[in-house]
Amino acid sequence: MKKPQQQKGFTLIELIIVIIILGILAVTAAPRFLDLSSDARTSAMQGVLGAVRSSSQIAHAALLVRTGDVTIEGVAIQTTTPDVQAIGDYALAEDMCDLIGLTTDDGAAGAIGTQGTPGTQEDGDSLDCAVASNVLTITDNAATDPATCVVTYAEATVTGTAPNIVITPPVIGAVITGC
Repeated sequence: MKKPQQQKGFTLIELIIVIIILGILAVTAAPRFLDLSSDARTSAMQGVLGAVRSSSQIAHAALLVRTGDVTIEGVAIQTTTPDVQAIGDYALAEDMCDLIGLTTDDGAAGAIGTQGTPGTQEDGDSLDCAVASNVLTITDNAATDPATCVVTYAEATVTGTAPNIVITPPVIGAVITGC
């Protein structure tokens, strides 16, 4: 009497079912992993927002504690006249670019340009600093909608005369819906 042969592998139908299941899993899971660049840009802009907030507070603390000019991370914030670079012991918008490491590119690959001049950090970087009307705007130009991928720093204001001087701290905000 002959023994029945044992199966040595998978049948064609079993292989087709496994391939179909893998295909269904790939179709449902792939969209979650395909476009992570938007999430990365959003996280980067949240990091920039945190850097601006921290730098503002560090500069403010240093300006409150010290008299005269203050240097933080190589950035000189001058408090002596005629070049007043701090309003109400808060850094100016143009100094904030330097404090967080975004300065003008001088054209050389990977080089960082002169301090005090807002601009792009380096070649290939999509973050731009611009100062207009005492408001620093940091924009990610590679975002889906650069106008809605922005961090802003509005300088502090000083109103009134002595002894009734009112110092309004800088306003720091972000719009990161279009990153």
